[in-house]
Amino acid sequence: MAGVALACAVLGCASFKKQPADTWAAQKAKLKQAAAQDTARTAEHGNAAMVLEKSNGPRKPSAAFCVALGNLKMDCSNEPERTPAHVEQFRDQARKIYQKALEIDPKNIPAHLAMARLYETIGDRTQALVYYHKAIKLAPKDGSIRSELGWSHARAKEWDTAIENLRIAVSLDPENRQYGKTLGFLLARAGRFEDSLSQLKKVYKSEAEAHYNIACMLYQLNQDEASKQHLRQALLLDPKLEDAQHLLASLDTPPGVIHADHPQR
Repeated sequence: MAGVALACAVLGCASFKKQPADTWAAQKAKLKQAAAQDTARTAEHGNAAMVLEKSNGPRKPSAAFCVALGNLKMDCSNEPERTPAHVEQFRDQARKIYQKALEIDPKNIPAHLAMARLYETIGDRTQALVYYHKAIKLAPKDGSIRSELGWSHARAKEWDTAIENLRIAVSLDPENRQYGKTLGFLLARAGRFEDSLSQLKKVYKSEAEAHYNIACMLYQLNQDEASKQHLRQALLLDPKLEDAQHLLASLDTPPGVIHADHPQR
C-alpha cells in the first residue's frame, strides 16, 4: 500500500584498509558515479567542476570528487558492524572532506547539502539548518532543496515550517508529483485535513485516491474512525479501489483477530 508507506515516512561500504582488487574497483566505480551526479547538479547552477582538475603540478581533486569521497565515508559509517568509535571516526573524516570541498569551491551546492545531512545525522540540527539555507541561497529555484529542508522540519515535527518549504517546492516545480503528495501528507499530519484533501486532489487521478491517502495518514495516527470515514467515501467514489477495500476490511476486523491485509502502523 503506497499510501501507508508514504504516511509512515512522513511520520517519522568497506573501509580503506588493504582490500582485494575487485573491492577497490567497486569503490572507484562508486566514487566515479557519485562524483558525476554531484558534478551534474553543480553544472545545473552554472558552477560545473570536473571530477579531477589538472594543474601545472600534480592533479588536484575537484570539489565534486571530495563530496563523492565524503559520501563514501558516510556510507562506511552506516555499515552495521561498525563500532561507535568507528562510526564517529568515519563521520569526522567525511566532515573534513566536505569542508575541503568547500575550500575548493565555496559555492558547491552538493557539499553544502552533504554537510547539512551529516549534521542532521549526528543530531546537530542548528548546524544542519545553516547549511541547508546556504544551499538555498546558492540555488533559490531548486525545489529539491526546499523539499529536503521540508523533510528535515517534518522529522522534527515542525509541521508549519515543513509545509511552508514544501509549498515553495511545489511552486518551483508544479509538475513534481512527489512534492505535491508530500505537501498533502504534511497538511494531514498537521491536522489540516480539508487542505490536505484539496492538495491531494491535484496530485491523484481521482478524488477517491485522495480520500484513501487521507485515510492512510489517519490510520497511522490511530484515528481509526476518521480513517474509516474517508475509506467509505473513497469506495463510494470508486467501489473497485482495492487498497481502500483492504484497509477498511482490516479496520472492521474485530479486536484480537489478525486480518491478512492488516498493514503495519
